[in-house]
Amino acid sequence: MEITTTTLSHLGLVCGTFDELGIANIIDANIPKSRNHNLSHSTVMKAMCANGLGFNESRLYLYSKYFENLPTKRLLGKGILPEHINDDVLGRTLDKIYEHGCTELFNKIVLKAMKNVPFDKHILHNDTTSFSLYGNYKNRDTDLNSIEITYGHPKDN
Repeated sequence: MEITTTTLSHLGLVCGTFDELGIANIIDANIPKSRNHNLSHSTVMKAMCANGLGFNESRLYLYSKYFENLPTKRLLGKGILPEHINDDVLGRTLDKIYEHGCTELFNKIVLKAMKNVPFDKHILHNDTTSFSLYGNYKNRDTDLNSIEITYGHPKDN
């Protein structure tokens, strides 16, 4: 009998949290697969999260190598092999995220996560000390939809 072992380390928690929060469902609903590829965009994004939170910072063309010593079937799903996670697949997913809108997708994921995690919303904090405004803007008198710019100073002076 041959026994092999692989280490999940913290990546099991990363991928498990991704699944538990239902992030894949949000991604698949907003960016569905349009062609017959092996991986859905949600699986590719899960792989990107695992890689980024694996403190590896691999270049796109090195993702396959990063996953060679990891149990991709357990982390990403049945039938998923390291060679499926290549720079072409990653590039297509990044293009689709851009087409959909990065901020819009992020906001949908965060809203879903906030509904799943029981914490009071009154504890949210936004640090406004670094908000700045630059450039020339239309006169509010001529464009009623523009923001009103007032002058002040940073909170830290």
